[in-house]
Amino acid sequence: MSSTNPDSMERERLGGKFWIGVVLAAIACGVGAILAFALFGFAWAAFGLIGAIIVFVALAATAAWAMDRRARRRWS
Repeated sequence: MSSTNPDSMERERLGGKFWIGVVLAAIACGVGAILAFALFGFAWAAFGLIGAIIVFVALAATAAWAMDRRARRRWS
């Protein structure tokens, strides 16, 4: 029996679409983490720890520069 009382304690259930999205997001995060660790491991093996850190800082700086340039172009 459905109640029309707004103070009732019935809760809305989260649908299947929400849970599929949560599972897909978790899988995407897992795959991303595996790729990041693999790339860092390969860079470490090739260049050593300091070289791997330098490579990843350079990649992050390049990505930030590209995003900033795109945002600047959009707002000007």
